[in-house]
Amino acid sequence: MNCLESIPNYSGSRYQRFYYFLNVWKRRNLASVYGFRLEERFSECLSGCRSRNILRTSKRRTHKARESRLYAIGTRAQLIEILGLPSLEALDELVDGGDKHFKVYTEDDGREIEYPLGEMADCHTQLAKLLKRIELPSYVHSQYGRSYVTNAKAHATSVPLAKTDITKYFPSTPFRHVQRFFLQDMKCPRDVAWYLTKLCTYSSHIPTGSKISNPLAFLANRPLFDSIHAYALKHGCVMTLLQDDIVVSGSAASKKMLNEIQMMIRRWGLKASPKRKKTKTYPASAVKVVTGVVIKNGKTTLPNRRRKLLADAAADVIKAQSRREVADAVLSLGGRIHEADQIDPSAVDLRFRQLHKKFLSVGKAVTAERVEARRRRKASKRAAT
Repeated sequence: MNCLESIPNYSGSRYQRFYYFLNVWKRRNLASVYGFRLEERFSECLSGCRSRNILRTSKRRTHKARESRLYAIGTRAQLIEILGLPSLEALDELVDGGDKHFKVYTEDDGREIEYPLGEMADCHTQLAKLLKRIELPSYVHSQYGRSYVTNAKAHATSVPLAKTDITKYFPSTPFRHVQRFFLQDMKCPRDVAWYLTKLCTYSSHIPTGSKISNPLAFLANRPLFDSIHAYALKHGCVMTLLQDDIVVSGSAASKKMLNEIQMMIRRWGLKASPKRKKTKTYPASAVKVVTGVVIKNGKTTLPNRRRKLLADAAADVIKAQSRREVADAVLSLGGRIHEADQIDPSAVDLRFRQLHKKFLSVGKAVTAERVEARRRRKASKRAAT
């Protein structure tokens, strides 16, 4: 009898994850020394002999800004310790080098991407980890545990709705807004705030292709979003934010309110999108589109475009010839079904679910083979060096 069978009222979740990774260890012949010790310790944890903290929960830990490691950094020596840089000279070199530590290229849609390189990328990775731990307001849906679906569901009612977004969100967020965040919100001295701002900006704005782009853009512009949220609440409306998409719903959501929100954005130094598709109002009875989700009669439903993608994914499974093609197609179909289930489970044809269930074992087997092949390649490279 294993540990699972001895657990009263066992319900799975964390325990299943633990045993999944333990079995992976066993298959790789790594558990002969450590695996059974872990299993024994796990049993002790369940019986109360030790703390259960060896099991990580799925919820990401967040904290107030004042509890962040970035809060009130006193000196540059403390800053390089947090960033993992070897010396003050390395920090100066990154700051003086500036834009040369970024790779710049243009995507097919015309957007310019600024991607950090080398030590600058390492600094951005560390800063992103710290910034993402800062607790965000409840109206923000571009955070862990939320998505474009939860953002749309917050407005799934039969009331008027207004929406807009910010043009060139990252390039439009200037040096001074980022510096304000480190000076006023994080209480850093002026010299440390300047160094942090120089590290976090490209050509005096937030870079588009960095890990810090999304969390830092919100934190730098938070006074604007807080004021829009307060304005919406004052008029009895619900306001949500998904990256740069602002949506307000309620009886007072009108063109007048939308104009006031656009003026608030302009006063802050940014610009609302002039495109009719992105900046518009809906009457209560209209079919609304919020961050790619259709709201009809107070309920979220799958847009026609996503319905077609779901049907195409099912067709790809049927047309697949080789085992690998079947695996790729069935995993893609599973992703489409999961996406549709979050928005409107009734939109998924029963035949698609049956098709996915029929070939899922092939997808899992091929995925496991790929993981094992990747592990062997890495092992051979390590042996060669």
